[in-house]
Amino acid sequence: MKDSKDKNPEDQILLNNPWYIENQFQIQLQDEGKKSVVENRLKIFEEVIGDYIQVTKSQITLLDAGCGDGINLYGLVQIASKNEWDIKITGLDYNPLRVERAGKLTGIKEVIQGNLLQLPFKNGSFDIILCNHVIEHIPEYQLALQELVRVVKPGGRLILAVPNEGCFLAWLRNHVFQPSIAESTDHVNFFTGVTFSQALMLAGIHLINLRREGFFIPHLSIHSFIMERKLGREFFDIMKRLFPSQAAGLIAICTKGDSCGLA
Repeated sequence: MKDSKDKNPEDQILLNNPWYIENQFQIQLQDEGKKSVVENRLKIFEEVIGDYIQVTKSQITLLDAGCGDGINLYGLVQIASKNEWDIKITGLDYNPLRVERAGKLTGIKEVIQGNLLQLPFKNGSFDIILCNHVIEHIPEYQLALQELVRVVKPGGRLILAVPNEGCFLAWLRNHVFQPSIAESTDHVNFFTGVTFSQALMLAGIHLINLRREGFFIPHLSIHSFIMERKLGREFFDIMKRLFPSQAAGLIAICTKGDSCGLA
């Protein structure tokens, strides 16, 4: 057995950061505000997958890259069952603890440990790839995007979601009202709609549609207080439409670019 001093530094980070070991399935779904975010994202995922299936009319393969504790995997299984879709779902995450949890939670056999910088799949393995709030954690995010492009089929779909943490209200939170967040976060990329779109283009990804979710209130406690209430969520929806650049999150619906073999 390895001594703790011999452990991979990245593995040590997993053990020292509570976010990487806490059960996110319970945390996300026990709070009404966070639960609504999950449910709204799943509606978008269902829409994109449904549109693709209507065109292909056949079994499809889907990868949840960075699946965490399996929240989206669980939702996708339920959606597939409801719509009677013929879909094979695979989950992948770097954290072995979460891989184990996700497999038990969903019953999906193909939930494996792996690295987004070197995906263990052949070129063009998947019709649809979901990567939800992962890219912001990866210093070499362009390499990760290129790997996702490599393993999606020509004409397939990429659903890539990140927080809109490059916007003004996020900057205000991280540098004025709650600078402790900037000091402790493991996020290394702070995208806006513009910079995220540019990053996708550089990776050979064609953006079909950029969806926005929520609204960025520059204080976590106030944001959570509002999100827990239905009227608060409706207020956020109005503010998002009025000030889209200050939305809380970005969801990019994409395909491979022409240079990557899209017919």
